[in-house]
Amino acid sequence: MSQHPTTDLATAQADAAPFRFEFSYDTREMRPELKAKERSSVRVTEDQLFVIFALFGAACLVWRYTIALGAVTLALTTFLWRMRQRSREWKKRYELVEEAPQIISMTLTESGYSLRGDDFFAETKWSNVIRSFERNGFLFIQGRRMPRLYVPIDELKRAGLYERVHAIVDERTQSLKAVLAATRPS
Repeated sequence: MSQHPTTDLATAQADAAPFRFEFSYDTREMRPELKAKERSSVRVTEDQLFVIFALFGAACLVWRYTIALGAVTLALTTFLWRMRQRSREWKKRYELVEEAPQIISMTLTESGYSLRGDDFFAETKWSNVIRSFERNGFLFIQGRRMPRLYVPIDELKRAGLYERVHAIVDERTQSLKAVLAATRPS
């Protein structure tokens, strides 16, 4: 008699078993929403890009056939640089409006997930998941009318639930993509 059907049955029962994953973090120490936007240090920064275009524009001014191109490049670079500076000023104003530090608790179960802070609570079912992606050690899950959930992948793996949660989210996002594709006009 083969052991495969028993193994498959045991695996199916393990997948159907209820689970509960809880994780909390202090926003003073851990800011996953900011870590998600981190980029590698190899990329060219915006300031370096402005310098490159300014040098290109200045070089174009030297040759008589590209004076107009140089003037347009310098004018456009100056305009865009000023818009970026203005954006940085506005960003500094909003840094003062940042949320107060608090402990964020998340709970994932077979039926859905919830987030709880000092002054808020949000809960939803897995059927409301719109999309997910991984970045910088976090699994980001976005649900309808829900704040984005930042789940640390290492903690999920340590609990032995990474594959299971990922399968639940993938199943939901794939079915949503299929529905959206079916509703698009040809």
